[in-house]
Amino acid sequence: MEKKSLTPHKLAITSRYADAGFLQEKKFTVVGCGAIGNRLVDILSSYDYDITVYDHDTVEEGNVAIQGFNLGQVGLNKTIACIQNNIRRHGIGTIKGMAQKFSANQVPTPVLISAVDSMATRLELFEVFKNSSACELFIDVRVSAETFQLYFVTKSDLDRYLATWHTDEEALKQNCAYKMTVHNALLAVSTTVEQICNYVEGLPLYFSICKQRHFDYEYQ
Repeated sequence: MEKKSLTPHKLAITSRYADAGFLQEKKFTVVGCGAIGNRLVDILSSYDYDITVYDHDTVEEGNVAIQGFNLGQVGLNKTIACIQNNIRRHGIGTIKGMAQKFSANQVPTPVLISAVDSMATRLELFEVFKNSSACELFIDVRVSAETFQLYFVTKSDLDRYLATWHTDEEALKQNCAYKMTVHNALLAVSTTVEQICNYVEGLPLYFSICKQRHFDYEYQ
C-alpha cells in the first residue's frame, strides 16, 4: 500500500483521517457535475485524489440548492464552479475541469464514474470502460428523489451490468417537480465514496447497492 506524502497544509486538513488506508495515490474521472458529480468531486478531493471532471453545462438557479452551488455561480460552467468551491473549502486534491462533453476518444483514468442523467450516455461511458485497458472500475450512479441504484463494475461484470441497462424511454416516468432530493443524493454519494475507499484499499466491492423507499437496501 502506497501512502501519500502530504505537505504540512494537507496534513493539517486531513489530520482527522491521516491514518486511513484510503489515503493513497489515485486518479478518477467523473462525468457529470450536478447533484452527484459535484459532491463526489468535493469528497474525493478532500482525500487528496487526482480528479478530472467533465460537464459542458452551466449553473442555473434551479441547480443551486439541489446540486451544491451558490447563487453567485449562476451562469458559470459547472466544472469551474466546482473548482471554485474546492478552493474555498479546503484547497486540496487536484481537480482538472473539462467544460465539455466526455467523448469516446478521451483517455479515462483507472476509475470512470458516471454521474449523468441519460441512460444512452451511461452506455457510451460503459463502452469506453469496456474497451480501455487503463480503466479497471466503472461506477454508475442512478438517483431519483427517493431511491438510488449504484453499480460498481469490473471487467468480469460486463454482461451483468448490461442486464441492468434500459433505454431512456423505458425509464420510470418521474414527476418533473420531484426528480431529486438533497438528502437522497447525499446518501447515494456517501455510499459510493465508501465503496471507492474499499476499492482504494483493495477490499471487496459490492456489484450493486440499491435503495428503495424507507431505507430498504439491497446488496449484490
